[in-house]
Amino acid sequence: MDKKIAIVTFYDEKCGAFALLTDAAKNHYCEKFGYKYFLHKERTVPERRPNWEKPNAMLSHFDDFDYVVWMDADATIVNMDFDIAELFSDKIIYMSKDINGWNNGVFAIKTGDIARNFLEDVNMLYPDFKYAKFIEQTCMGYLMDTKYREYVCQVPAKKWNCYDNVYKHYIDNEFCNGDFILHLPGERGLPKTNPPYRIKRFTEINEANGI
Repeated sequence: MDKKIAIVTFYDEKCGAFALLTDAAKNHYCEKFGYKYFLHKERTVPERRPNWEKPNAMLSHFDDFDYVVWMDADATIVNMDFDIAELFSDKIIYMSKDINGWNNGVFAIKTGDIARNFLEDVNMLYPDFKYAKFIEQTCMGYLMDTKYREYVCQVPAKKWNCYDNVYKHYIDNEFCNGDFILHLPGERGLPKTNPPYRIKRFTEINEANGI
């Protein structure tokens, strides 16, 4: 039986033009495989930093899909021939690591009670992690290493969360042609991660894919 899969993103006006380019790639990919793409732009918890929109955005699609995939606005699909469903097994939470630990710029959830509890726990623990170095990512990592450890699949970073070699993150997951997803997060003190660089890279990728 085919899996019903949704790819979900949230961003606000700060993401600028590069987010429109990654939107186009995600839409193109979902149309090819019969998946659904959802862009969220309305804040549900305006008192929190935008990163904390992830749990609510994902939960809003739980009733309609088998898997909900989160992708940051600065992550794009490059390899349009790879079916993300191939990465799913018998686990609930799918995420990769980089040199900073768990990275939730790209991750997936198998919908159900356990996954719902996980995301609700992330929301509940906001007061304890709102000042954490990596914000909600630190919170998710804590839960995945403790309460939800048995439900986690560590996906190889080269499978879906690659970086250009201008990033310190790229150790063991430097992007190469043919890789599935390229992630270009902004990073203080690293000018090459500013919007012009990302716009250039995402434009090149879309053009290569005929988008």
